[in-house]
Parts: sequence; C-alpha cells; structure tokens
Amino acid sequence: MRQPRVLVVGHGRDIDSVLGTHRACVVGETYLRALDRAGVVPLIGWAGASNASDLLEVADAVVLLGGGDVEPRRFGSSERGEGIDLQRDAFEFEVVRSCRSGGVPLLGMCRGAQAMTVALGGTLRRVEHHRQTNELREPSHLLQVEEGSRLESLLGGTHLSVNSFHRWTVDRPAEGFRVTAVAHDGAVEGIESESGWWATGIQWHAEWLSEAQTVSIFEALVSSLKGSVRG
Repeated sequence: MRQPRVLVVGHGRDIDSVLGTHRACVVGETYLRALDRAGVVPLIGWAGASNASDLLEVADAVVLLGGGDVEPRRFGSSERGEGIDLQRDAFEFEVVRSCRSGGVPLLGMCRGAQAMTVALGGTLRRVEHHRQTNELREPSHLLQVEEGSRLESLLGGTHLSVNSFHRWTVDRPAEGFRVTAVAHDGAVEGIESESGWWATGIQWHAEWLSEAQTVSIFEALVSSLKGSVRG
C-alpha cells in the first residue's frame, strides 16, 4: 500500500527576489517535516485553484495550517483582521465543506481550526494574551482536555502544555462540533466533530513542540484513514 497523501493549503505571500517581488504559495517546512515523520506525503494546494474539491480526488486527508486571520466579516464581526487572504478563505471553505460531504479526514491547526469553524457556520471571538513572546518551541500555557474526547485519547492526558500565537478563538462551534479543550481563561483550544467524520481542530502550533506530541497528532490523522488509502 502506498503512503497516504495529505493536502496542505499554502498561504499567499509576497516574496522579494532578484527577479523582483512575486506572489508565492507558502507552506512552512516545520509542517512538512512533521507530516513526513508521521509517514505521509504532503501535497501543497494552491488557493487559486479553480475547483478545490477536485484536489480531494488525489488526497486522502487534509490539514489546514496557521497564518493570517479569517476575514472577520465572514462571521459577522466588525473587528479588523491581520494578514487577510480572501482567496485562501474561499478556497479553504470549499475544501472544508467538500471534506464534510465526502467524509475526508480533516485536521485544522490554529487558523485552520478557525477556518473549519467559520466554513461550517460557527463564529469566532477575539482573545487577548494569546500571542507569546518566547519561541514557539517553548510552551506558554496549560490547557484542559475533555476526558474521553478524541484529543484526550491521542494526546494521552487531560492536561497539556502548549504554545500560543493567535488573536481569535472559537466562540460558537459549528453545528455537529463540540469543544474538547480550553485554556485557563476559557479560550477554546480544541474542537472535534461529534459525527462519524474525523474532523479535529487545535488552536496551538503542534508542529513546533515536542516530537512526541507533534507526531501523535499527525499519526492520529493517518490512523483515521483506516485502510481507505486509494491507490
């Protein structure tokens, strides 16, 4: 059996080079290394693709990454966002909905968890003091994981030290999702689907933390495939 293929969506960024400034589709190597250690082949998706759902014909699962805010107007907020990429919003929303309709496993990380929520009708709220100043390799706060949840089983406990670099968190989960982890101030740190669809969102950057935690999250995504990897 071939290795599972996981779609990761890049974010648009202007890159300066000797050829001038060009728009690039960027995926951090920390994500790619973590996926490689988990035994999967990452496929980088460009948010300008004409039909996001077509990419799921070749991908076995999807990971939505961090980077920039979801446009606040998409969930009814008048707040200003940072690093807005409307093309990426639209593309990821289509990917999320296609994953749900097709039962494709989905993991959202930081912004990715927020995009999952908004794409399926949930809302976000602003939070303070969740952008740490120390390196992301160093945890900055504790969170409480719901006993018996998917997150508890894959992380091996109900208390976890994580890093933090976000301005938004889930306010109202999307229909069919529940909150499974919170920070000390009540900010939502983990969500998961209550149906048979494997869909999990985490608000921290696991790709920067200990190898054991990082690999466990990506391996759980791989395990969710349950022999459904297509040739």
